[in-house]
Amino acid sequence: GNLIRNVSLENIGFKMTDMQPDKDAKMSFSMNLKMEDAPAKSKIDRAEIQSNSSLFFSKDLSKLNMGGEMSLNNFDGTFQGSRMEGYAMQADVKLTKDKDKIDLKPFSIRFEHKKETAASMEAAGIYDQKKGEGQFNLDVKNIDKKLLNLIGAYAGNIDFRDTAMTYKGDVKISDQNNKLEISGALDVKRFSILAPQYLPKPTEEMDFSFIHKMVMDNKAQVLSIPTM
Repeated sequence: GNLIRNVSLENIGFKMTDMQPDKDAKMSFSMNLKMEDAPAKSKIDRAEIQSNSSLFFSKDLSKLNMGGEMSLNNFDGTFQGSRMEGYAMQADVKLTKDKDKIDLKPFSIRFEHKKETAASMEAAGIYDQKKGEGQFNLDVKNIDKKLLNLIGAYAGNIDFRDTAMTYKGDVKISDQNNKLEISGALDVKRFSILAPQYLPKPTEEMDFSFIHKMVMDNKAQVLSIPTM
């Protein structure tokens, strides 16, 4: 694949206060990103990165509260020949720990193009360290051409037209961390692509789903894939 030839970070700012036990610590940073990869037709003249987060932890680490947000926006330039103006990304996370229980509140990532959602992802779940068990859910939705075409540009100027995708998945941990189950479903609507360098006209639209399930049992040393 193509390697990025030149990356630079400018106007870096960082601030941190009260980083000690039983205190509410605050952290923030900001920077501007520049990137150039001439062979891949990529040149980002500017992208602004900002982050704000908070952290609380007890002296014995039995309690933990962490929250934060990060944004990537104000793009100026091209990626694989596609203009990047109007693209943005926002990420938010909140995690708490109370003794043996870890709770991941909805961790979310949202991509936008011209202030319209291009894709969003949420993950949430609870894990019990003492019992060695937990469950996490993943929900990805609103994936359409606004994001797919950006990925398609990397593969060679592919237009995904009216394609729309969603994904729901689950991860389950049990039996003192010895058993792991991963399952999910990808739902694709109106799948069709136009790739002028490969195809003279768009492919016919189609709908399809992909369902998967995988179980790993460490005690029995078994890996099974009952659904694919």
